[in-house]
Amino acid sequence: MTIPVRKINDIYVVQSLPVGDKPTGQELYEDVIKRHIDFLQPEKIKMTHFYLEPNNKNNFSESLRYIQSNIPYQQGGILIHFEIHGSNKQDGLILADNSFVSWKELVEFLRPINISTCNKLFITMATCYGRYLYIGVDPFEKSPYQAYVSASREVKTFEVLESFNTLFEILIASGDLIYAYLEHEKTNSPFYYKDSLATFEDTMKMYRNGLDTNPEYKQKILDHPVLQEQLSSRQINQAIIDHMIKAAFDEIVLRQVEAFNFTECD
Repeated sequence: MTIPVRKINDIYVVQSLPVGDKPTGQELYEDVIKRHIDFLQPEKIKMTHFYLEPNNKNNFSESLRYIQSNIPYQQGGILIHFEIHGSNKQDGLILADNSFVSWKELVEFLRPINISTCNKLFITMATCYGRYLYIGVDPFEKSPYQAYVSASREVKTFEVLESFNTLFEILIASGDLIYAYLEHEKTNSPFYYKDSLATFEDTMKMYRNGLDTNPEYKQKILDHPVLQEQLSSRQINQAIIDHMIKAAFDEIVLRQVEAFNFTECD
């Protein structure tokens, strides 16, 4: 299991908000992140910082590719902070030009970055319903992040400013991500921490529940040609079917554990 990131070396703020919205990401970057790093942060934990403002889907994907292209020149943990509206359907992001990025698409953008950092990518999301990012995760692929902070409900502008100002002030002063989050948690913020292990466990529960309750899950197993032949000749009974479904679940767990772990980085 990968050791949790504690030290963040590089912070990227990615804002994509419609014209007329309060530029909360820009304010966070200029008033807190840039100022505190440049003038207050001790040299021994000095971070680099970047501000990106994509206004459409193409620019958004280019921004994330730019972050990935910088990884060979950076060391340690990377934090990407998103200031983007979340869809009311809880299924993704709405960019400045009203274009849509699904959770699955976002995950596909993030995974190469996390792989390049050896699972040292941390995400913060000033986004309504950002908690549902985990829905886009493919459990058979490498995790797209080590952890993220987000909200499970609609959030107000003042909550965004208060919560992330506090989180980044503590992070920049201490250089310690875990400490910063634990201190931030004491403020009763609507933004919560979820790491890739929790996502993995949620996915396992979803699969197990599906095998128990969803006929489509079971049918995928029973559709195997050998099983169909045995079923048609009545060579297997319900007890054997149940055993085979359990074996299939165990195989899924093993495959997902292999994808979840970054043992090649140890």
